[in-house]
Amino acid sequence: MIRWARPIVACSIAMLLMAASPSPGYGRVYSIKHPAIILKSDQRTVDVLAFSADGQQIALVGDSGEVEIWDVLTAHRLRTVKVSSKVFAVAFSPDGKQLATSSADSKVNIWQFQGDELALSFEVSGGPVYSIGYTPDGNRIATGCRDGVIRLYSTSGQLLHAFGDIISGISVVDSPDGARIAALEARGLRMWDAETGEPALTRLLHMLPWLSSHMPHLGLTQNPMFVLSPGADFVAASLDPTPGSSPPGIYLLTVWSTVKGKKAAEQGGFGWPLFAFSAQENMIAESSFSGISAIDIKTRKELRRYDVDRPFVRSLSFSPDAKWIASGHDDGAVRIWKVQRSRPFSVSKSF
Repeated sequence: MIRWARPIVACSIAMLLMAASPSPGYGRVYSIKHPAIILKSDQRTVDVLAFSADGQQIALVGDSGEVEIWDVLTAHRLRTVKVSSKVFAVAFSPDGKQLATSSADSKVNIWQFQGDELALSFEVSGGPVYSIGYTPDGNRIATGCRDGVIRLYSTSGQLLHAFGDIISGISVVDSPDGARIAALEARGLRMWDAETGEPALTRLLHMLPWLSSHMPHLGLTQNPMFVLSPGADFVAASLDPTPGSSPPGIYLLTVWSTVKGKKAAEQGGFGWPLFAFSAQENMIAESSFSGISAIDIKTRKELRRYDVDRPFVRSLSFSPDAKWIASGHDDGAVRIWKVQRSRPFSVSKSF
């Protein structure tokens, strides 16, 4: 009897968390059971997803050591590239003509789509690289490495700058003052000039319970605790409110505004969550045992719910225009869900 007490209590707490969520206005949101598009890959799992800048193509990575590129609307596989070891991150160049991949052998490979050839491969010290992104001009690649250092390379493989002591994935921000590379450090948000590597902005986030100037160096992990929005205006994290509980896990999703320095949303959930922000930073997608939800950050309302309990979600991504949410699963398929919104969203940026 005693050995089963904790799971029963954990389940009860999880249900209370979801029922007592401080996110008003959920009301009746009907679940969508069938995706608009299904891409059936040759992978056993789909662990990484990335859309091209125009949203017309999607790259997926599974367990086979291959990267597949698909046309989203036609559900047609365009090409497959073979990588030497497990891939952790992928990024399209802004013009869609290149794909950068980072892998377990600490290499970054740049694939040129004309001829499907490997244009360049270089090793990154401090790797593997768990987060990667092109600058808006397409001439540089920013890498977030396991040792917590951001390294900025030219597309010819030359190391330009190294900086930071990060604990989150990176976000390449196209701000009015020029391109910046953003990430979380132990005390808050930092931005660096993507041209010079010099610090451009610091926002202390003392309200984050996990962040402290006394926190030991964590570096960057394959699945970092913190998820930064594309424009770095928000950060999301999940906290286990009942440490040590048996699976399935209970979590508390918290979204902070890095601009206002306060919580933007908070709610409880049940399972092992994944999160993804829309490029416009007005929505966050959340996957858990109850399915996938698209949530309006400003109003805290659930806009859409997608009924996905099996197969498990392994990766999650918004399309750049936020019309689609793509989910990668442990059956080798990518399911693409339509995001229908009741009203237009407006976005304001502040740096």
